[in-house]
Amino acid sequence: MDEHQLRSRLWILSAIILVCVSAGCGKPGYGKVKGKWAWIGWNEAVGRHETFIEADLQQFKILKDRQYGKDQSHVFYRGSIIQDADPATFDILPSQAGPSGQCYSRDQSRVYLEGHRITHADPASFEVIDPPYARDKNRVYCGTVPMQESDPKTFQILIKTSSWSTMTNKEFFLEMQGGGIDDFEVSERYPAITSNGCWSKDARSHYRDAARIVGADYETFRAIDGSESADKHRRYMFGLTKDEYDQRVAERRQQFQNRRADR
Repeated sequence: MDEHQLRSRLWILSAIILVCVSAGCGKPGYGKVKGKWAWIGWNEAVGRHETFIEADLQQFKILKDRQYGKDQSHVFYRGSIIQDADPATFDILPSQAGPSGQCYSRDQSRVYLEGHRITHADPASFEVIDPPYARDKNRVYCGTVPMQESDPKTFQILIKTSSWSTMTNKEFFLEMQGGGIDDFEVSERYPAITSNGCWSKDARSHYRDAARIVGADYETFRAIDGSESADKHRRYMFGLTKDEYDQRVAERRQQFQNRRADR
């Protein structure tokens, strides 16, 4: 490559960098747009995108992880208000989950994962095991979901994947997670975040993601793949027996067909 070609390539590279900086390439974060605070992101599909937030212009500040910000009234995560969070006592926990940054946080009353509350979590004793698994003095949590009857002292992860699920439909959540957590709130306001295809156990039970495999024989239980498992008595699908799962799927299919017929 001669000197002229080298200079040309350097000029093109500089131009690309300048365009990226001007367009907002790089890590997402908060910034002022037209005099208002906004969450500024970037992806290949839409390019730069801006989400304006209802934050006090003077009081708003960006926290040590730029995914977070707060003013005197609200805490924000990636442009959305963290419901019920207390700005005065809010803090980001140091544990990271890959390139997304510090996804755990807490205030004096609650613990949060990706800006969503972790139900029943105790802020004072809460600690991250390996995201999305965490524990406090009372129980283990898979994402935002408390694991039924889990023992934090003897808990161990058996098979872990990097895939997480976020669910806002209660019916679908229960189909995937099984019984025992029917009173857990799942909605657009409070989505359920769990792992997807992980297996774990404590001294008494086995778990698929957040679901305890109710009634399973502890000594002979084994995972077959990310969804199915078995013991000497029966097979299981997700957190349910295979028969229970098949029945729920059939019921959902029938409900769907009934809704189509009513149109």
